[in-house]
Amino acid sequence: MAIGPFIRHLIGPRLSRILGTRYRSVFVNLDDVAEVIFNLVQRTFTREFDPPTKDVAAVKEYLRDSEVYSVSDNGVSIGYFSFNLTSDKTVELKSIALLPSYQGKGIGKQMLDKLFELTQGCIINLVVHPGNTAALISYLK
Repeated sequence: MAIGPFIRHLIGPRLSRILGTRYRSVFVNLDDVAEVIFNLVQRTFTREFDPPTKDVAAVKEYLRDSEVYSVSDNGVSIGYFSFNLTSDKTVELKSIALLPSYQGKGIGKQMLDKLFELTQGCIINLVVHPGNTAALISYLK
């Protein structure tokens, strides 16, 4: 699996059967979408325990060696997930975010299913804040 400084944006026909007919996939460069990801982070990670993300440069640095999949609804970005291949058979889930208005609709589960498909045969490591009970419950399902 090639990991590089890029994003695969779920806005094209290839992934419509995975995330529903409103979601599509297209390959784009991280530099082209880092601001979109920054805006998603600002709107999604708003809890008191979420660390602030300073700017677009911080997003680029954090995702520099990650594969990032961005989820859109009719061309509007609503979420993303990112991961790094840390060894031959180990993956680190760096981040997963979905706008609150889209949560509880099965999209987050579909995002995780896509992660499992992409990293089949790998051990997935992640860190979750103990106060993030919604994420903990999702990962335990």
